Amino acid sequence: MHTWESRKMPFDIDDFKWPCEIGFRVEVHDHEHWLNNCTFDQYGNMKSREPNRTPDEQACLDHFNWRCRRPGPFISMYANNWNKALDRRRWYLEKGATNVVIVAVWLKKLPVYDAYTLAGFLRIPDNKCDPDELLVLGGIAADQYRILATFDGMGNPGRALLSLNGLNVDVLLPPAFIGGNEHAYGFLPNATDKLRDEFYSCTGERDGIKFCKLAIALAGIRSTFGTKVIVVSVPPEH
Repeated sequence: MHTWESRKMPFDIDDFKWPCEIGFRVEVHDHEHWLNNCTFDQYGNMKSREPNRTPDEQACLDHFNWRCRRPGPFISMYANNWNKALDRRRWYLEKGATNVVIVAVWLKKLPVYDAYTLAGFLRIPDNKCDPDELLVLGGIAADQYRILATFDGMGNPGRALLSLNGLNVDVLLPPAFIGGNEHAYGFLPNATDKLRDEFYSCTGERDGIKFCKLAIALAGIRSTFGTKVIVVSVPPEH
């Protein structure tokens, strides 16, 4: 995270770059819901409201101003933090949304920025940005196959296992990813094949480093890439 001693420094969006591999975007796809924030177009691209707008200081100020109606070039996501994505999903459901989707995106080498520090630099009053919020410039092109998985459906998330090279990790997943799966250790359903099938349908790949990184992010295990990490303790075996 950056620190700034003076707001008199000239603005340069590149000063806030945040190297990150996995981002989680939480969207309401109910057409008539007041919280609808779907970024997908008819071709499967994720697009900001104005992807060609220059990411200058005013564009950033507009993004942080909830009352501003001017379209901006950014899409907000959570960096590697699956639990916060689940919390946001729950909040949307509590507000009456019925079609809430979490989108896992491969962000490596994309223009991604630290929203929390950026808002602090701009001295946004009552900064409510989450420390793990990031801003993706422009959007995600469908033909780049950066969307790794989508998690939809209603209901509370449940515990399941993901198995990677003999390592079993305990994760929380929406119920659509748990039902009907073969049970494994500790009587928890094993969702590895379901996640692998979803990953394949989105990327056309089987396993590989991106799949491993996705599973690690879902489990909340420390990543060594980037300047911020999130660690979620896995309950010990009894």
